[in-house]
Amino acid sequence: AGCRGEALVDRSRHAAARGAVKAGIAFLGTQQSPDGRFPSSTYGLLKTGQSTTPFVVVSLLRLPPALRDETSLRRALRSLMGLQKQGALGFATVAPDYPTYSTALALSGWMALPEEATEVSAATALAWLIERQYGPEWAGHPAEGGWGMGQLKPPTPPHAGHVDLSMTRRTLQALVAAKLAPAHEAFVAARAFVGRCRAGAGFVYSPVDEALNKGGC
Repeated sequence: AGCRGEALVDRSRHAAARGAVKAGIAFLGTQQSPDGRFPSSTYGLLKTGQSTTPFVVVSLLRLPPALRDETSLRRALRSLMGLQKQGALGFATVAPDYPTYSTALALSGWMALPEEATEVSAATALAWLIERQYGPEWAGHPAEGGWGMGQLKPPTPPHAGHVDLSMTRRTLQALVAAKLAPAHEAFVAARAFVGRCRAGAGFVYSPVDEALNKGGC
């Protein structure tokens, strides 16, 4: 429909849609803790808010500025700096909490509102993400160029662990937000990984573990 230029938005529903967005924002406001985070009250692994907070922040940043609560966003971004370990988020508890997602989303948020981060927090997050890419030592392996869940100690070939297109996508968005040069080797390697995920007109979730591709291999 988009290629044909058809309008998919029913203008008569615009007011209702805007109201739904405002209601969603209001609900999220009730979920923000005094320290600025958005922790889960349902899942124990997510109770620190180290992965859920950056996800909420990046989602809210996609809204028109007039709808955003800048004060809430800034508090949330400031709260993340104290959770970093070796530059990464996701390691504030014993069980890793989606480190690649957390760090990439936080970096995207810091780049959108840079005054809410120190140069150290953003720079170390960027460095950690680049270091966790499956690099030249993975040559010939389907994980080469992609990103996995994220670990303090990087995996070694041939055991890549969980590697997928979703985490790679969020990381690449963060690298773009951080204004990494398009010719940087991280992008070059990632293009090959993304190409390896192609399946006809679409993509598979992971070229590393076929069992993860619920739509088929």
